[in-house]
Amino acid sequence: SFYAIAAFGQEFKTTENGITFDVKVMSSRDLTVEIIRSKNKIKGSSIIIPDEVKYNSDIYTVVSIGEEAFKGVKATIIVLPKHLRNISNKAFCGCSKLSQIDFPSELENIGDEAFRGCPIGDLIFPSSIKHIGEKAFFSENQTIFKSRANGALFIPKTLVSLGEHAFNSFRNGYGIWSTSKRSIRCLPDFINKENIKKYGIHEDSYDEYMINKK
Repeated sequence: SFYAIAAFGQEFKTTENGITFDVKVMSSRDLTVEIIRSKNKIKGSSIIIPDEVKYNSDIYTVVSIGEEAFKGVKATIIVLPKHLRNISNKAFCGCSKLSQIDFPSELENIGDEAFRGCPIGDLIFPSSIKHIGEKAFFSENQTIFKSRANGALFIPKTLVSLGEHAFNSFRNGYGIWSTSKRSIRCLPDFINKENIKKYGIHEDSYDEYMINKK
């Protein structure tokens, strides 16, 4: 018997870990898909986004999270697919309880406002990361700024572009300020004392980072 192979751009539904997702085919040749939205109201403190989904007899790898796919979800922990390459604009915007997320080793792009308003404790980016968009981790208020202040920041040298206000705090201006509160372990070479403020990192943090490198 024959079965239909999902074409590029085709959408279908899949249910994994009790959550129904809408999925879009990115490549029918490579069997890759994007999670474009979750269909039901997600409950619980943690969400596991599947590494793979099945359509007919084919197994598709999840490589992208679509725009606003999980916007406003109240989970505290989200587990991303291990082969994820792209997180689109506002994908997790407004997830105001999200305090923990580990970025997978193949992630290349984080879109504009992807994690805006998320109180993530540590921001450790993999060496695969190339682009982080504008206001990607913008903090909406002082409370979120404080909860992020004791975390760690690691931006690898491989980063090509960082959007303006990526780490800003709405009330404080700077989402990252001084390694006495936050450990800055690595920064790409294009970030310097003159431009660091536009990304939402206080210039004092750069001084501390340079001192700690010696």
